[in-house]
Amino acid sequence: MKNIIGHKSAKQTLINNRSVQSWLICGQKGIGKATLAKSFASFILTHSYTHYDHPDFLIIEDPLITVERIRYLKNFLYLSPKHSDYKVVLIDSIEAANNNARNAMLKILEEPTQNSIIIIISHKPYHVPATIKSRCFQLKLSPLSYDETKQVIAKFPSEQKLCEELFSLFCGLPGIIINTASSKINDLYQSLLKVLQGQNDFKTIDCIINTDVELDTIAYILQNLILRVVKNKIGIEKQSDEKFITENIIHNISYWYEKCQQIIDLLVSAEKFNLDKSHTLTNLVNILN
Repeated sequence: MKNIIGHKSAKQTLINNRSVQSWLICGQKGIGKATLAKSFASFILTHSYTHYDHPDFLIIEDPLITVERIRYLKNFLYLSPKHSDYKVVLIDSIEAANNNARNAMLKILEEPTQNSIIIIISHKPYHVPATIKSRCFQLKLSPLSYDETKQVIAKFPSEQKLCEELFSLFCGLPGIIINTASSKINDLYQSLLKVLQGQNDFKTIDCIINTDVELDTIAYILQNLILRVVKNKIGIEKQSDEKFITENIIHNISYWYEKCQQIIDLLVSAEKFNLDKSHTLTNLVNILN
């Protein structure tokens, strides 16, 4: 675990509590929860394997985790360890599990098999059922510092230029930049700036509506931008590279507070009712106009 950048307290907590069988590692997307979990798994398993091919380590990171996958997980845990003292499972993330899968997961947590360790990743712990939370040791991670984020990004020289352009926006969340195509995020970021400026040409709107960037990341970008607008209006923050804040955005703070609340309500509804993404983003553009 020495290669993990940041999260010093979390690493120590994991190392000092190796007898814990069920972990719930929480925090914002992109701060390194899964990376830390995989490193912890490697630490407690036989070191002659990587965490990807160790026969006693199972990673479930499907876009949609079904009850069939949880049944497979259960069968995996009931097998005896082959090359270590433990069987370890990583679920990344609980948000990807449907209701049936979560119920099946709860039964496993209620009666864990001997020498098993289950690590559950959550980007939104407030959505995790209380029954699952109560059966896990919760470990909350915080965003990385400025220097730590720089160290992580430095490991990906091919992404360096684009990473630098978005660094101030995603400082502390290097995984968002690294795991999502930085060029797509940058294009979306520039398009959102144009909409805030009132530039609603077809190319700009099309870039937003048809983006591959996840809704959570879009929400983060918009809230960050609106926060910068508010800070600038009250004189807390002035950035020379964002002249749009003072030159093109003329509405007052209460206006932007209302817009931010409307965006949050829209995205919460989109997630709750599984609304079409393009339709949701069309409504988002309308809110910004």
